[in-house]
Amino acid sequence: MVDRALLLRVLLALAITGLLLFWLLGGVNSSPTESLIQAVVGMKDGFNDQDSGDVLVHCSRDFHETVYFLDAARFRGALLRIFLSQRDSSDGSFIWQALVDEDEIQVELDSTEEEARTGTVSAPIRFVERKRPNAKPAWTLRIDGMARREEDGTWRFFQATFKTISGRMPF
Repeated sequence: MVDRALLLRVLLALAITGLLLFWLLGGVNSSPTESLIQAVVGMKDGFNDQDSGDVLVHCSRDFHETVYFLDAARFRGALLRIFLSQRDSSDGSFIWQALVDEDEIQVELDSTEEEARTGTVSAPIRFVERKRPNAKPAWTLRIDGMARREEDGTWRFFQATFKTISGRMPF
């Protein structure tokens, strides 16, 4: 029979090791700047996966977009329309891929990293055809967003606007 004390020590060591790995890999209290950069990357990934929930998880309940005057519900509807209508007729795959270079994401906070409550984020987003990822982007835009730290500590966007840099909106 296994010694209970030995088993408890092994389990405790595994738990501590797991917590240390979680902390070392950024699972605890990443900086506001890094959180906001990862929010933009997460939204891009959500778009590329055609998952409006993965895009909107980074938006507050009172989110609004200032070009088309979309609230969170209308933004979800617009994304769903894009995901359903922009399909390759030959195989049914989603046509578009969003590209974001993390080095081009600019974050400005209202205070120091430790005290910041709001921040602005600006990032160029490029839309290319999935089957031609090295081709010139069909549309490049700059998204400017305002985010705030919510009560649970999560950073979420509450306002966004965009401006076309080149090309035309393809959807």
